[in-house]
Amino acid sequence: MNKIIAIFALLTFSFTISAQTSIKVGLNRANLDVSAKDVYDVNAKSSYLVGLHYLFNLQEVIGLETGLMYQRFSTDFKSTENTVKFNREYIAVPILIKFNPGSVFSLGGGLQASYLIKDNFSENFINRSFDLSAQAQANINIFKKIGLEIGYNLGFLPSIEFVDKRIGNIDFERGDAKNKYFYGAVTYGF
Repeated sequence: MNKIIAIFALLTFSFTISAQTSIKVGLNRANLDVSAKDVYDVNAKSSYLVGLHYLFNLQEVIGLETGLMYQRFSTDFKSTENTVKFNREYIAVPILIKFNPGSVFSLGGGLQASYLIKDNFSENFINRSFDLSAQAQANINIFKKIGLEIGYNLGFLPSIEFVDKRIGNIDFERGDAKNKYFYGAVTYGF
């Protein structure tokens, strides 16, 4: 029992935990990773994101970031005569390990769980309400509290399941699609 208490005390005193709250506002360029790639002409579109994030610095160079993010994604499926636009809105919770080698630059990576709150195609296709993706990001602080962040997310799970259906003059075939997107954001820490 004494060994357990000693280990717990050592771990407790070896971490200096501090927290920083930040607001993140930016744009994303969303696309879908479609299983039937040769059938569709898929075009990424820009949309927006906004979130509130918390960075818990466990040591000087390592931290854990989480938060709550609202994201909207838009993607077009095109044929020669018709365009079908897919819009999806998610609430997301990232859990990232952050590496802060200096006060100006940081790198992060981890997972992001997202819940679909709205789309414009649920009557035509089967959508999945839960999405899990890998996220990588880099952040540079321009001023003491203002930073620029770029990142990439790649979905693990299909977010849309297509069924054999014709919309306009686009014949959708059975298959699925996963979210993938680049984003850029301005962060403000307070």
